[in-house]
Amino acid sequence: MTAGPYRLVRHPQYLGTILFILGFTSLSHWILTYTYGIGFLTHQQTVGVWLMELFVYVFLACVEESYLLKEFSEAFKEYRNRTPFLIPLVKTDNNGLDVIASILIPAFLLWIILLLEP
Repeated sequence: MTAGPYRLVRHPQYLGTILFILGFTSLSHWILTYTYGIGFLTHQQTVGVWLMELFVYVFLACVEESYLLKEFSEAFKEYRNRTPFLIPLVKTDNNGLDVIASILIPAFLLWIILLLEP
């Protein structure tokens, strides 16, 4: 599959899930900070759970890619060379750097969101 959202990133379903849960994490953090703070987790635990989720989805994407490389060899190599890993418009020639960017950019985005809370 290389059409639709798969032409922008190789793992759009994981990106969507990460961003969706990022929104809930920032909302939970806001609720814990600016209301009575009733919840099961602390501020730090809420962000920690999201960070663990981020690592798990990036790991799953890497596992999925190793399977796809075995299954579709040359076709997947060509697709991998022209399509970003997880973050649109962020493409390097090094898959390790793509993975690191896929962790750091969403984490930085959450950090910015939490800094900008009223």
